[in-house]
Amino acid sequence: MAVAMKMSPLPNNSREKEEQQHALEFSYMYGYPLLEYAKYVACYPKASTNTLYHDRRLSTSDDLKVIRPNVDTLYSTIFIDVSSHDLEVTVPSIPDRYWVFPFYDPYGNNIANIGSLQGHKPGKYLFRLANKNFGFFSGPPPEEAGYHGNYLGYINFPTAYGMGLIRIASTPATEDQKIVNVYQDHIHVTQVKRLDLQPVAPALDLSLLITPAYRVSDDNSAAHVVLALTAAFAVHNQSAVIQDRPWIADLLAKSGIEQGISSKTDLSHIHEYAEAQAVKLARSPNGRREYGNGWSELFPACKGNFNSFYQARYAVGKKGYLALTKDQALYPSLAAPLIIGANDAILLRFSRRPALVPSGFWSLTAYNSEQYLVPNGISRYCLGDRDDMRFADGSSLADHTKDGEFHILLQPADLPPPSGWLNNWLPAPAGGGKLSITMRWYGAMEEMMSGSYECPRIEHISAITESSVSKI
Repeated sequence: MAVAMKMSPLPNNSREKEEQQHALEFSYMYGYPLLEYAKYVACYPKASTNTLYHDRRLSTSDDLKVIRPNVDTLYSTIFIDVSSHDLEVTVPSIPDRYWVFPFYDPYGNNIANIGSLQGHKPGKYLFRLANKNFGFFSGPPPEEAGYHGNYLGYINFPTAYGMGLIRIASTPATEDQKIVNVYQDHIHVTQVKRLDLQPVAPALDLSLLITPAYRVSDDNSAAHVVLALTAAFAVHNQSAVIQDRPWIADLLAKSGIEQGISSKTDLSHIHEYAEAQAVKLARSPNGRREYGNGWSELFPACKGNFNSFYQARYAVGKKGYLALTKDQALYPSLAAPLIIGANDAILLRFSRRPALVPSGFWSLTAYNSEQYLVPNGISRYCLGDRDDMRFADGSSLADHTKDGEFHILLQPADLPPPSGWLNNWLPAPAGGGKLSITMRWYGAMEEMMSGSYECPRIEHISAITESSVSKI
């Protein structure tokens, strides 16, 4: 996987220069998610492939591993290498909550899921490298006679390397997280012999991804790192869109990245190109789904699995690497950050509960200007249907026989509201400032996408304090 960092030869004429520039621009946009992959690996400096690493507690404001983490699920991470083996994935019985085993190529495409929303059962599943028909399939593989397992399903995967980011729903309660820890301990991933015994790629050496050649520094720009990673990964991790592979290979070859790009080469233009392409797609008729009241979601047609929309993959990779496909979750957010004054608040007015399947749930999470969870004295980073919030009439949302209007109060962490508002208070940055919020709908019903559900209205108000006369 190492890349020789010598200067790529200069093209001989202006046309070749233009072609190489375009090829470099595309190569950067195409390979950008690999930078996020390398960052993820760096969080596990002693990791080995095909090994599970469990997060034993929910994220807090002290956790800076990834931006915009959810606070709904406990993660289990695995860096996948199927260059010479298949994998056998054992799913334990998880009867009382949402769970999903999502599998991604290194570019962040959610190729396949095993999960509760699809009614998948506990047992063994086969994960294997394939050359076509990518995704999840129920039942044993057609050539089951060559395998030694009674598989409930199998995944055909397009790349030699990848990643799994298992999610199991948990509440902030310590006892509930301990229950999830037990489920995590019963997940198993085992290497099994592949029918075709020939390796198709070098074994993935994760330690290379934390060497200086693949780390951003004063001497190694993000653009140079992206191109080096693309040169190292692309040949054995091609696009999941088979018909795209020839022209992508042609552009990558023309870019010269295989020979290495000099650290002195100005690559500012390639970032500008990628940004422009992403903005152009976002502004296209199908580039954004509007949910109303300022809420929207980018790139709904390819969310989670981007197919040939490489500009969307680039844009989402920057802010939401390893997103789930829409059959698992939707992520409505506001187009611009919110600004809250030191003595102000923001009221989110929900007309009713989000409409979800029985095993689904929803949450709303706040992030500070650096895209991390907001520090606060009550360690509350999100609110949702698993919290003891109150309806506008004061009754509890825990009573699922009821529905109707309720509110969430965004107010600075150093300005707690009166007791009547505490259950519905989501702390904003102390002293006010910039923040952003994201809703997560796990198992959204069709009406959540059709526009018949009204997303919460945003109202800027003065902070609610003991001296103010307000009530839910």
